[in-house]
Amino acid sequence: MTFATIAGTLLMIASQATAWYLVTNCAASSRHLLYSTVCGVATFYCLWALYLYFFDGRSGELGMYTMGLVAVCTFFQRRLLSVGASALVTLQFGYAMSLVYPLTCDDFAQAVGKSNDSESVITFWCWTFRLYLVSSLVFWGFVGVTLFQSRDPSVIDNNGRYGRV
Repeated sequence: MTFATIAGTLLMIASQATAWYLVTNCAASSRHLLYSTVCGVATFYCLWALYLYFFDGRSGELGMYTMGLVAVCTFFQRRLLSVGASALVTLQFGYAMSLVYPLTCDDFAQAVGKSNDSESVITFWCWTFRLYLVSSLVFWGFVGVTLFQSRDPSVIDNNGRYGRV
């Protein structure tokens, strides 16, 4: 269990660093690249949530629905739907934080079945997970705001407005 805990912890760190790097670099480049990048990031997290649900036994995992929604909305480059889906993900991370932060690391580890690991591994995993939640909350809020501001001036709808809705 210790190897799986450490590997999962390192994956949390790497995935957040990669997501932040990709989206912040694409935000200034082009609208289409931004949507493609957010779609890829959301697809990764959707697949991760599916893994946790089906293979790690986390029946309370809901990330596959919200991340899947972000992936679909950004794939079709629907701006307001993508913003709404990102807001839903942000709310989901806020709710997760409200469940996790009141618990001690030992209580949290016991609740998710990681109490067999060493104390140092549990502490490292617990604080990394808490920081992951904070980073994800801010990240998906940033994604929502960035998508909201992403109007494509080359696309004009039937009412003469710029950008896709």
